[in-house]
Amino acid sequence: MTDHLKRTPLFETHSLMNAKILEFAGWDMPIQYSSILNETKSVRSNAGIFDVSHMGRVEINGPDSVSLLNKLLSANIKNMTYGKGSYNLICNESGGIIDDCIVYRIDEEDFLLIPNASNTDIVLDWLYEWMSTSQKVHIKNVSSDYSMIAHQGPRAADMLNNLTNTNITTMKPFTITSTEIIGVEILLARTGYTGEDGFELIIPNKHAPKVWTMLTDSGSLPCGLGARDVLR
Repeated sequence: MTDHLKRTPLFETHSLMNAKILEFAGWDMPIQYSSILNETKSVRSNAGIFDVSHMGRVEINGPDSVSLLNKLLSANIKNMTYGKGSYNLICNESGGIIDDCIVYRIDEEDFLLIPNASNTDIVLDWLYEWMSTSQKVHIKNVSSDYSMIAHQGPRAADMLNNLTNTNITTMKPFTITSTEIIGVEILLARTGYTGEDGFELIIPNKHAPKVWTMLTDSGSLPCGLGARDVLR
């Protein structure tokens, strides 16, 4: 670990659990807790949780948000229904890939874009470059305001359903909703990077350790980026 690296709001939680922490994309991130094999098996057969707070979170809203995003993302933004997400590419003028992201349509004019960790600033610069002064679009990088936990595995839905105030088992893949978990308001998306069913929870920073502990107490195994790479 080095002092110049960024740390997520869950860093102290990982340290207390004796996670092996190494540099990843400019962040101190947990690579494993017990063993990569055990963590991988848990996600395949039960459930595991990952700290993915290093990913970007960018809010885009305003009357011209659809027009701007439809020009810059490979997804058909105009046809997205509320509460849906879409995997997409952001390309440069030559067709090269700047980043692959997920975009969620929260409602008519409100969107949430999830860039990859090391590309968040690059994506923001690209959005600003193509946004004209006449467009009514507001872009806000909220990456440092929220944590993000991925809860993945065949039992993830049932585990989370016992902790939320809505029936999340009926959520379809690539949808997003606002709900509460142990009294904390969060955004919950049925997405993930493991190949298993699962969810990603976007949580106000101060509540992230409490939610993480509640998930582990419910039987979900803490997992590092080593297991995530194997699962992908």
